Amino acid sequence: MSTVALIVGDRARLRSDRFLSAMVSRVMKEALMTHRDALHLTNEVVIDSLQRQAVLREASIAVRQLVLKKTTDSLRFPLLDQLTQQQERRYVFLSLCTGFTRTNDNYLRASVANDNPRKASTTIYALVYDKQSQRIVYAQGLTESHEPLDPARMAQHLQRLLNADFGFAQKSAGYPNANPVSESH
Repeated sequence: MSTVALIVGDRARLRSDRFLSAMVSRVMKEALMTHRDALHLTNEVVIDSLQRQAVLREASIAVRQLVLKKTTDSLRFPLLDQLTQQQERRYVFLSLCTGFTRTNDNYLRASVANDNPRKASTTIYALVYDKQSQRIVYAQGLTESHEPLDPARMAQHLQRLLNADFGFAQKSAGYPNANPVSESH
């Protein structure tokens, strides 16, 4: 799932753009599929646009805990429980991408006002949900300054995020047979 903002004009108002978010979701899905074997991803749990907001809310709570370096053990994720109930696999891999990009006009204006403005920024979070214990058992995030719409950079970003824990050079001993959660449009 993705939520990406477009900065337009001379005011830095970050507001999620549905079109950009959908495009980045597709880019992320493609990047994940390149690592399908290493992550032991089997099938995809597809969610509709109504469920998207609730899953995004649940994932955001877990990510907030990650950023604050707090445990997610006491948190409950009712929608993730519901969505994964019929799945054969114990673990669900959930990716969340947040970020922003600027129009060229906004970037030029920001360059005049600021010595070194960022043209774009992307943060990818990876979560593994254990449906048996009903909790997040793995959470990691990484922020980089690049376009969230660039498929090659997104794939590299995802690989850097997961390489330390899942080692793409070798088979992952991590969370076998996880199902990625994505959204339908």
